[in-house]
Amino acid sequence: MRVKKQKRHRRAVRFYTACFGVRQPYKVLCDGTFIHHLIVHNIAPADTAISNILGGSVKLFTTRCVLAELKRLGKSYSESLQAANRLMIARCDHEQIKNAEGLHCGDYWRK
Repeated sequence: MRVKKQKRHRRAVRFYTACFGVRQPYKVLCDGTFIHHLIVHNIAPADTAISNILGGSVKLFTTRCVLAELKRLGKSYSESLQAANRLMIARCDHEQIKNAEGLHCGDYWRK
């Protein structure tokens, strides 16, 4: 990544740290599309790539809704499902499994 982009990312992270108290390790909630993009473009290990962008350590999470969505998408997303199963699972408070597209599971981070 070019130095100018890294500088811009670091500046944005400093802003969120100062204004909202975001601190390391950064918690990154990954949806199915993001995980599939990482697999298709051979970006591995993902936590190292994201920690280089954010300038600090990260913890990658997913939800059971994302896992269910990847399972519904079939065999073309099976490798993405296996990668998602290796991530930490964040608890979502709704009863039924919802479509992860709208990130209804984001309520976990507001607590």
